[in-house]
Amino acid sequence: MLRKIIIIFILILSNSRIQSVIGQNAFDFYPLNNGDIFLYNVNVKSIYEDPFYYIETVKVIKDTLLENGNVYKYIITTNNISTDEVEKFERIDSSSGIIFRYANSYHELKIENIFAEVSQYYNTSRFYPFSFIDEFNTIFLSLATDTVLGIQTSVRTFEDLTWTSGDYSFHYSLAEGFGLYTTSSVTMAKSIKTKLIYAKINDKEYGEQLTNVNSYLENIPNSPVLIQNYPNPFNPTTKIFIKNPEKNYINLSIINTLGEVIKIITNKTYSKGEYVFEFNGNGLSSGIYFARLINGRNLQIIKMSLIK
Repeated sequence: MLRKIIIIFILILSNSRIQSVIGQNAFDFYPLNNGDIFLYNVNVKSIYEDPFYYIETVKVIKDTLLENGNVYKYIITTNNISTDEVEKFERIDSSSGIIFRYANSYHELKIENIFAEVSQYYNTSRFYPFSFIDEFNTIFLSLATDTVLGIQTSVRTFEDLTWTSGDYSFHYSLAEGFGLYTTSSVTMAKSIKTKLIYAKINDKEYGEQLTNVNSYLENIPNSPVLIQNYPNPFNPTTKIFIKNPEKNYINLSIINTLGEVIKIITNKTYSKGEYVFEFNGNGLSSGIYFARLINGRNLQIIKMSLIK
């Protein structure tokens, strides 16, 4: 009898250690360290407009105590086609493996379960935006090995079934050591797909750092590239540069911090070549302005400072 008790105790202890290791590894699928940075290429296709690309930047800023008594990671998301900043607050419950996103003072969204197992369904949703809905449905589809930012690692693939039906589908993947790796949301009218292209995690960099996010678009075939104006700051004139690898329609305009168009610099089709456009800030007050390039393949923005 004593031998049986000892064997059972050893089995329980061994299982708890295995679960502990699994739990520790699971946290690697969703790093949230202060100072972490993630860059994503976002590819948008719509029946209403030509495809375009942009770069999205996600930064983990700091720990924040909110009014519901929980401590969250304060996260800011920006991109290179607008001046908007999207704020999110997320926390990981270490006992359940649930990742919560703050919705309001009395409700949290369950967006992830990092203790998930293959083929299991979970009451979580990464794509569903409404805080008053509690019945979510996500399935862990597969676990595979892939090369992410030059590192071979494990990748989990999920399907969010909360919205999925007919012509609608929502998938995403998490990479061990990197967190959110890809997303894909497809509806009848539009598809949006993202992929991680750079990460800085615990001060270690993976992938190629973009000193100018517009430079990434040089790798997209046949896309015009908007280059930083010179001089910058300027008073009252500055030159804006565009590299155009083939015949393309180009709309170049100046917008203010509210997104209002101040002036349309050009709006026509250009042959292959490098072009210089002059902008005169006479009549405008000192401040921040943006040059915005739109064509059928991408949208790009550069920041300009007018100092008088």
